[in-house]
Amino acid sequence: VSQYLKNANAAANMLKGLINNVLDLSKIEAGQLSLEAIDFYPYELATQLNDLFIHQAEDKHIQFDVTNHVPSSLCLNADPLRIMQIAINLCSNAIKFTHKGYVKVDVDTILKHSEECELRLTVLDSGVGIEPSKVEYLFEHFTQADAATTREYGGTGLGLSIVKQLVNLMSGSIRYAKNAQGGSCFTVVLPLAKKPQQTALETTIDKRAKSLTGLSVLVVEDNIINQEILKTMLVKEGVSVALASNGRVGLEKLQKQAFDMVLMDIQMPVMDGITATKEIRARYTKDALPVIAITANVMHSDIENYKQVGFNGYLSKPYEKTQLREVVLQHSVTSKG
Repeated sequence: VSQYLKNANAAANMLKGLINNVLDLSKIEAGQLSLEAIDFYPYELATQLNDLFIHQAEDKHIQFDVTNHVPSSLCLNADPLRIMQIAINLCSNAIKFTHKGYVKVDVDTILKHSEECELRLTVLDSGVGIEPSKVEYLFEHFTQADAATTREYGGTGLGLSIVKQLVNLMSGSIRYAKNAQGGSCFTVVLPLAKKPQQTALETTIDKRAKSLTGLSVLVVEDNIINQEILKTMLVKEGVSVALASNGRVGLEKLQKQAFDMVLMDIQMPVMDGITATKEIRARYTKDALPVIAITANVMHSDIENYKQVGFNGYLSKPYEKTQLREVVLQHSVTSKG
């Protein structure tokens, strides 16, 4: 049974990755993928990558090392979820194509001037490497080294294309080089806005960057499985969680109990998330009670509609634990700053 569940989970993750890549590529090519501008600490990127991949590397008996040169107090303004997506794609590929040896990740920042900083991410592996004749096609859609690669390793051939497109959207660069010891080396450089001085918001983020303990969150979601996933993720972060199966039940719970934040599904029976949020905004300002949309509908028009209705932000389904944590942290700090 255990092996069956592992296989089912692997298949589900592969399908999720395929859907996410196709959706992202479609949105980029349609000019509908918008980047967030959020204050974040790049120092945490290294820790998150280590947590995400250390066990996967151990399962393959390869070394996974993350070197962090970023000052813990440095705050940048960009889209941390998309930066994490770039890093995850590169690390995932490196581990996938490495059978023995190592994957080494280096995260660094270089100050250009008082308002700009370069974030540099290097992923070096001792894997199978890339044939010189294939390098020029690396970042094209649906491209892998050859058909045998697809059969042996799976995948869609979209990962590096997505990375390249996201890097371009951020006015950055990505470079491939052959590892002298065998394998591959990818280097991403992103020019990002730097906070000129420590602000009250940054101070609060810094104090609470490692913990969400003490927050009280209302999860409004009709799907029982999704309820439990959200609750489990949040409780592990020290968050107190209450559940509501639709917008009407959510409004009733808000009348009886105070919450720091609401995580709101959009499509629900009885009362949907849009209607419920309009009701919430008739009683609470965005600063008094942040409401975060949790939805698979994240086209540009959808996002604009969420803003107009009164949502503070959104979390795109499907999501990872780190993405949930970042969104909750950002908007809880904003509301309490």
